[in-house]
Amino acid sequence: MKKILALLVVAGAATANAAVLDSNPQDFGANFGFGFYSDGDPGYFYSQQMAENFTLSSASNITGANWAGASEFFLFPDYTNMYGFQVMIMADSGGAPGAVLYAEDFATAATSPTLQGQNGLGSNVYAQSATFSSALNNVPAGNYWISIGGLLTSPGDDAWVWADGTNDDGLAYSLTPDSGGWTVFNDGATSGTFEVVGTVVPAPGSLALLGLGALAAGRRRR
Repeated sequence: MKKILALLVVAGAATANAAVLDSNPQDFGANFGFGFYSDGDPGYFYSQQMAENFTLSSASNITGANWAGASEFFLFPDYTNMYGFQVMIMADSGGAPGAVLYAEDFATAATSPTLQGQNGLGSNVYAQSATFSSALNNVPAGNYWISIGGLLTSPGDDAWVWADGTNDDGLAYSLTPDSGGWTVFNDGATSGTFEVVGTVVPAPGSLALLGLGALAAGRRRR
């Protein structure tokens, strides 16, 4: 059987809640829960690491990510073989993933897997999220890549499958994550669903206006 593989803090004056900076919405149609195998470590059966491109329209602080995925169901329909997940943010290098800007491993329980249903193979599909232990601050506007991969208890058993997104352009993959380069890939039908979470960094002029506003308010109170 063919296996298919998707604060702002201004001198204490203002606080903005984290928001979605860019995303690839999940496909809840016929391809629900299917995507590409994506490994967080080398040496697994598929030895395939996937990344999705995203764009920051303004300088931002990246504080976490949301995504969805499933087990390939070689043995188990759930995350029995996934002890954790790796999340990486990378710079863009000529249309492919470049230098790693941030990487962190998360225990599976720490990603709060929430059952969404089952895909066509009977595998459980989970929505997940992770908050970075240290924010990636002041990332300039531009193009970037996010990679999410499963960390497997048994390298030859169930692989993790990144659930399909609705925007199927610009996927990258490496058959051997620890050697060789990234290759831009697009099958026109499959991608990885994700949300990059964080806050927008205010422009210097906005900071100045905020400071003046706070000063004026202080004068009025006196």
